[in-house]
Amino acid sequence: VEPYDHPKLLKELRENVTRLAEPYIVGVVPRANFDNIAFASLTVFQLLTTSDIGDVLFPAMRTAGPFSAAYFVSLIVLGNFMLLNLFLAIIITGFSETKAQVLKEERENQRMIEQDKLRKAQ
Repeated sequence: VEPYDHPKLLKELRENVTRLAEPYIVGVVPRANFDNIAFASLTVFQLLTTSDIGDVLFPAMRTAGPFSAAYFVSLIVLGNFMLLNLFLAIIITGFSETKAQVLKEERENQRMIEQDKLRKAQ
């Protein structure tokens, strides 16, 4: 049996080649991680803005397996949905406040017009 035909050896060789192909400084933790609440918040924000998703997704898939991709996809979809709803709620609230202000001004103008008519009638 050839030494390169062994499946376990081939798998280990592929993993080592993949690991070597990535830029990594020994002892330096990447910025995008979930080690503490500050970095986790920053990483989730990075994912929600869809900026450099691969910097977080691929290392997580390598360490936790391919099912971690489901977490990231659901995080992005649900997070962006929540951000969209928040943005729309802010816009709708702004429009309703503006509409209420316009209605208040119209009532005030009508009241002033009625008072002017009463003064002229006297």
